[in-house]
Amino acid sequence: MLVVIVVISILLVAVIPAVNSISKSSGSKSAVSNFMNAVEQARALAINSGSATYVVFADETLTSTDATAPDRYRAKAYIIFQEKSFVPVAVSKWYFLPTGISFLPAAGLMTAKDPAIKFTCPGAVSSTPISLPFIKFDSTGAVSLPTDPNITFVKFFSGVVNSAGQTSFTDSTQKTSGKLDQVKISRLTGRSNYVDPYTPT
Repeated sequence: MLVVIVVISILLVAVIPAVNSISKSSGSKSAVSNFMNAVEQARALAINSGSATYVVFADETLTSTDATAPDRYRAKAYIIFQEKSFVPVAVSKWYFLPTGISFLPAAGLMTAKDPAIKFTCPGAVSSTPISLPFIKFDSTGAVSLPTDPNITFVKFFSGVVNSAGQTSFTDSTQKTSGKLDQVKISRLTGRSNYVDPYTPT
């Protein structure tokens, strides 16, 4: 009986990290897939309507008005806006990354703010228009903003971001290796592509 318990204990020690790894991988894959779908949705809407669209990101400055979950949106939500009479108007709900997954702050599109462009966001946030990071698609589906092709990407990591923009990783391998799932968006076509962090470039 004692031998059986020892064998089961050894198996559990080996299996639990593998299950956690699969779970994290699943969350990250879902984050990437859902985000790429939203990018295509915004791009298609711009083409079909002839009006510019935006995918707007909640960064560390966007605090929820819900006191029980002030960081609900912070670096883990995005939303689609469309220009109507030259004013961006929300045309979707907030989309949230899977629990435990966040956008990497201060990198790529998370730095793409324009103080002249502000968004009035729905949900449990202030109704005051706010400047947030975004990517803008024109009526051809191409990316019109930001103009820098080197920042048209987002990275995902396991962890959270605080109100100062500091990251707290829950996956020590990601933190030490810097290998994060990434989605890059072509400025010319507006199409998104997954960039595998383990594939040599």
